[in-house]
Amino acid sequence: MHRALCLIADTLPQPGVAWALGGGVARWLRGFDVVPQDVDVDVPQEHERAVTRSLEGYQVSPPHHTDVPGWLSKIGHYELCGARVDICVDCEIRVGESHYVGCFSRYLDRIAFFPLGDRRLPVIPLEESLLVSLLMERWEKLQEITASPAFESSFDVACFRDRAAETNIPQRVLDRFLSLAL
Repeated sequence: MHRALCLIADTLPQPGVAWALGGGVARWLRGFDVVPQDVDVDVPQEHERAVTRSLEGYQVSPPHHTDVPGWLSKIGHYELCGARVDICVDCEIRVGESHYVGCFSRYLDRIAFFPLGDRRLPVIPLEESLLVSLLMERWEKLQEITASPAFESSFDVACFRDRAAETNIPQRVLDRFLSLAL
């Protein structure tokens, strides 16, 4: 995983091209006790072509709309140094009446950079990852995240409430999560 992240860091950062790590790798970089299964890279649609061109030698399948229920985003699959890398273009999920759009413009100013050797990796805000898991009602993952010692120092409850209000996630689901988190 380490070699794959170094290769991503060396390959993707082009002037003006936005991307950020999400999922398990983002939590791992924040100090959560997690073994990432893959590398999730979020990319805004306007940068899809530049990112996919940078990684074309590693492509397993190009970004495409998936048949995963609720996923409206395009996801491309790559393999770098033995690690699966998923490029998610303009993350968008709809489950029932709930809707999440993880537009880069909404969290670009809150992307954090974490060191990996001499590299600095952009990581999406924890609150965005939580909203995706919450929308999909992945309670086991949410319990694992909130139980981690790294959670308290990483979680911004005010930011989470603001972003959650934009998603139409049912109040009962939010309340259940906040009872875990607080």
